[in-house]
Amino acid sequence: EIKVIPATNAADIAARLRRSTGLKATAWTEDNSQLFQGLDAQARTGIIIKAFALITIVGGIASAMLLSIVRRQAEIGIMRAMGASKRLVVSIFVLEGSLIGFVGAIVGAGTAWLVLLPLPPVAEVHSGGLPIDRTQGDFLLAITLTTLAAALASVLPARRAARIDPVEAIRILKGRVVSSHLKDRNVLGAEGHHDVPFGLGVGNISGVLDELKRQGFDGNISIEYEYNWDHSV
Repeated sequence: EIKVIPATNAADIAARLRRSTGLKATAWTEDNSQLFQGLDAQARTGIIIKAFALITIVGGIASAMLLSIVRRQAEIGIMRAMGASKRLVVSIFVLEGSLIGFVGAIVGAGTAWLVLLPLPPVAEVHSGGLPIDRTQGDFLLAITLTTLAAALASVLPARRAARIDPVEAIRILKGRVVSSHLKDRNVLGAEGHHDVPFGLGVGNISGVLDELKRQGFDGNISIEYEYNWDHSV
């Protein structure tokens, strides 16, 4: 019996011994081939479990974001009416989803680390014990993948939020609109955007007024135009 360092070179060393001496030399890896097959199957099972965990994370965060968007349609519509671009709305919700994933990953990784602390490391395990190597946990990789998965899961709900129309927001707020301050803009969200005389911009002014009329709105409506201050009258 010959011990070699590192142990993973046993197969190469056994082959060289057979060629140089003509003796039968069997590497420990060949005698324990079933063990390696079992470890390989265990590794593949671990990959499958991780993949399903990521799918669960994506589904959970996408569902949470969709629910959040449904509850906040009115606020999103008001943001769009005030000039927020679709890109800004998408960015807000993707950032929110990413933060949810990141915080969840940090909490999960920290909890896992604390759970593993009482278990002995590999070097201190006695016969029949359960060896745990915390350095093989890939905590940073888990946090990174979870955050990326959360960001991707937020894209579709965020794009749905960006398509919410201000008129729909007013419709959702039926009976709770007590006053209205209106502006019209040349473009929505682009650099250099500004207000324009009422009715000459890209805002759905007729849709807003029709919806207020349909609701029987009897509050105050103020209209503002201040871009060309010196010659706005």
